[in-house]
Amino acid sequence: MGYDGTSLVGQVLGDTYRVERELGGGGMGAVYEASHLRLRRHFAIKVLFPKVAANEEALARFQREAQITSSLGHPHIVEVIDFNHAPDGSPYIVMELLEGRDLEGLLQERGPLPLERVATIFGQVAGALLAAHEQGIIHRDLKPSNVFLCDKAGQRDVVKVVDFGISKVLGSKSVVTRTQATMGTPGYMSPEQAEGRAAEVDIRTDVFAMGTMLYEMLSGRPPFAGESIPTMLYKIVHQPPPPLRGVCPGIPAEIEVVVHRALEKSPEDRFPSMEEMVVALGEALAGTSAELRGSLLSAAGVSMTAPMAGSMVSASSERVAVSKPVARPKGGATTLSSSAAELELKRQQSARLLWVALALVVLLATVATAAILLREERPEVATKFVEEQPATPPPPVETPAPAPRPPRQLLVEVVAEGKGLRKAGCSLYPVGGAERVARALPCRFKVLEGTEVRLELRRGRKHVSRSFKVSAARRFAARYRARRLLLAEADPKPVAAKPKPPKPVAAKPKPPKPVAAKPKPPKPKPPKPKPPKPKPPKPPKPAPAGERAKPGPKKKDDWGTPEF
Repeated sequence: MGYDGTSLVGQVLGDTYRVERELGGGGMGAVYEASHLRLRRHFAIKVLFPKVAANEEALARFQREAQITSSLGHPHIVEVIDFNHAPDGSPYIVMELLEGRDLEGLLQERGPLPLERVATIFGQVAGALLAAHEQGIIHRDLKPSNVFLCDKAGQRDVVKVVDFGISKVLGSKSVVTRTQATMGTPGYMSPEQAEGRAAEVDIRTDVFAMGTMLYEMLSGRPPFAGESIPTMLYKIVHQPPPPLRGVCPGIPAEIEVVVHRALEKSPEDRFPSMEEMVVALGEALAGTSAELRGSLLSAAGVSMTAPMAGSMVSASSERVAVSKPVARPKGGATTLSSSAAELELKRQQSARLLWVALALVVLLATVATAAILLREERPEVATKFVEEQPATPPPPVETPAPAPRPPRQLLVEVVAEGKGLRKAGCSLYPVGGAERVARALPCRFKVLEGTEVRLELRRGRKHVSRSFKVSAARRFAARYRARRLLLAEADPKPVAAKPKPPKPVAAKPKPPKPVAAKPKPPKPKPPKPKPPKPKPPKPPKPAPAGERAKPGPKKKDDWGTPEF
């Protein structure tokens, strides 16, 4: 499925291939099983997600993988049939459908493999690389997961080498890999890949990866392991691998010489070609079984009479120059057995030199003691001798160069600011790399110092990305405004200072405030009733003419006695 959860199952691609089911997927694409509409045959379809295809560098690598793989045409390299685009614009590659499992799963289940099975698998992988190297193509990502083991026509362990996505074409004018880019899988990188020296990658880079796989098939464990990627890369660049016979004592010494020469730090000390490594391993197997040597050379497509070139054979950390012929033991010694014999001769010579050095030390100590005794008996002569002979300065002491500091892990942090980012996700992956780490906001990533990475923020079908080289801790702020995703660099998170608790201060008792007495309001006095004013009597109206006047009311005197 893609980032938006869509799947191609049930669709018909190119009017030819019906997608039946999904076989697997990752951060960059998915692999499906499809059936041909007109032929009774099934294929594998590798699809690149549209958002990844929008990156021109990723699309160019995908197209180059299809072109390179289809041009090789080797029985031990996966066959590419077609290249096209889906209706949504996603590019896809149609390949043969492989049934079986990869070498990584076999090693996890079985551990160390028998020598016969190792010779069969190694020979087929070497034959595929020989065909690629003849056309100037370097794989650059050899590892057990890219070696697929099929069962065909009753034959076990039929090898198919896959994934030429980050391969390098020698002499090509189109430069897809930058000079300081780090390409490959950490546990199987060569020292020049681990240090980002892309211009120095050549055939000997694949030789180093084949030596790593051969070490793991024989011992059941990789030669370089660590708890983190920086630790692993530091061991690849600066530390030799553990001796193979120390991990697996039953391995012949001649095979150990071949493996450790392929794992040399300097490309000049490794086998100059894959053919010479195959011939050297065949010489080492000849001492165990002539049939193993024949099966190895026939699987690799190398002639049985091919001479072994090169004059340097490395065993562990010691190198022996094969410049003089040595006596062959009975039964016919091989070139590697001669090298082992010369290595033993050198060790014996070193032991003799040690005894000679000890004898010289004893002799010098005796001479010094005699000189001291002579100076005590004749002090004037000794003094004169000392005055005539000036003292020689002591030899300078060479201080060893400090070991280079291993690369650090730096923190890249993305925080969400504002609303609308609940369904947003964040991904971080090396620029041009296939591995991707996706997380929900807010998120943190630990990245190796000096690595060029791409940080991508997505919400539904909207996405925004930034590419930068990690040289210090970075912090980004994700925002969603006006239906647009924004990814801006934010200031480092400030560390708030812890507030100090206030010192307890004893409260001083306050004097009571004087309270003034409130004056009592005077009681209201009832108003005195005023005597009513006497109204003057109204004069009687005059009677009209001819009528008798009516008598008025009788008046009372001051004592209430009516008047008559």
